[in-house]
Amino acid sequence: MPPPSDISDWEKSGLMTPEKIRQRLYDQIVSYCFDENEHAALREKFNSPVVGMNGIKHWDQAIFQNFLSELSIPSSLPLLTEAGPILFSSAVYMSRFPFNTQPIRDLPSNLTYEDLLRAIFWVLPERASVDRTRTASDQRRIIFQSLADISGDFGFDEEEEKKIAAQRAFQVVDHSRDWALSNYDEEGDEMYHDILDVISSSRMQFVEPSYSTYDRNDFRPLARRLATPTCLRQLAISRGRFKPLVKLLLAEHLNDGIQKPALQLAELEVAADHVVDTFCRGSGPDEVITWQKFEWALSERTPFLFFSLYRLYESLVRTSDDDSVNKYVAYPPQSVPSGHILNLVTISQILFTIDSTVAFDNPRLIYQYDDCQAASDVPTVSEVHDAIKFSPKESWDFRLLLVSGKSTSNGETVVFGAFLQGLGEEEKIIPRQEDHLEGSLLFQLAPIHDVFRSNIGKKAWTVGSDNELCFGEKGQGFSMRFVDGLKRLNVIHKVGVHEESIYQATEWRGSWEMEVEIDKVEVWE
Repeated sequence: MPPPSDISDWEKSGLMTPEKIRQRLYDQIVSYCFDENEHAALREKFNSPVVGMNGIKHWDQAIFQNFLSELSIPSSLPLLTEAGPILFSSAVYMSRFPFNTQPIRDLPSNLTYEDLLRAIFWVLPERASVDRTRTASDQRRIIFQSLADISGDFGFDEEEEKKIAAQRAFQVVDHSRDWALSNYDEEGDEMYHDILDVISSSRMQFVEPSYSTYDRNDFRPLARRLATPTCLRQLAISRGRFKPLVKLLLAEHLNDGIQKPALQLAELEVAADHVVDTFCRGSGPDEVITWQKFEWALSERTPFLFFSLYRLYESLVRTSDDDSVNKYVAYPPQSVPSGHILNLVTISQILFTIDSTVAFDNPRLIYQYDDCQAASDVPTVSEVHDAIKFSPKESWDFRLLLVSGKSTSNGETVVFGAFLQGLGEEEKIIPRQEDHLEGSLLFQLAPIHDVFRSNIGKKAWTVGSDNELCFGEKGQGFSMRFVDGLKRLNVIHKVGVHEESIYQATEWRGSWEMEVEIDKVEVWE
């Protein structure tokens, strides 16, 4: 092995600066990560509105926001005033990654072609490839870091966090496991290891042949010198910064580039609060989103939250005649009748959880109850049961139950629901044959966004001897039960019970019970 002094010599000669390392990373990206058609597509889009400064072409924030406007639906345009600058600063951060990793943000206010390509490389799932296998958690983390605007002492158990990080580092597909490595140790956390990964990965682009003979660990001293003092768990996203972005993501989730659905800004405002409350784990104006909160909420409750952002970045490297599969394509409904719980914003919120499982391109209402509408017959639970019970013809067939009402304790508007898919005989929850398909689950849309996933082998629902329709078992995990026909819904959330429960409760929310006066019930297919 060459003497360690070689690395110091390269550093002294200016070959190991962040700028030089980023340039070698760009050369690596050009060579291995994007094909000629993708480069041509990006170059065409980049050059059309480009401005120049000191002979260097770039996009400034105005050009970037104009690009967003051209691809957005009309309802989103007012939202770009706040969300546009956030997305631009996020892109600038990712273009400089893994350096300049402090929260906002004394970063250059423009993006060159090379910058934009690096941002796409880091933000799109499964694009980034370096020496250490990068996980889905790594990709989510870069988004978190690019949005963070606060640093502080948020308190955490370092040893416990190292264990969690080690588990995440090996959550990879089998053929990539040999390149998986823990990225939080006594020398530094994930942000330090990002720098180490990039230095090590870009060595093959170096002009010195001997550079390629070095091991990843040989560059640890250099990585320590280049790393910033801020660590991942000292970063957070403020509620005020995250909410405008969530509003835009709700509006854009169903954007297929063809239809122009009209969404109500007031509905977006309310739904965004519910989603942000999940990330903040509270509704206070001063609540912040730490990395631990962000990772849990994104991976466990809203895994498809950023699909419209991925679609945006993917469009930069897609030609107009590209007929390859677009993983981030949207399937907006042709129409949704007004006055229902299910509307365009509700659909987007639901699809933050189950986007790969179901398409709401043609939702059909098969049952509804509205306490404001006079009915000749008293509505019964059996009508709801008949509507949700079905024999699926295809693996993607589903039933969607929605219940809205007011909490009897504080009058707050609440919305609960059930997504029913992949059921076996006697309505038992069975494993899905396709890994990407979600099983049956219960959820809450208001006043907070939450999901209560099911356990295999349990019955999705039961009808009691008193003709009560029950989802889950009382006192075990999460359950909801129609009481007194369709007048009330009894909801119980019991933590500390896992194996016995049919639907899993959310630990951080604690144990609680709620009585709901129902105003609407809907079943869709």
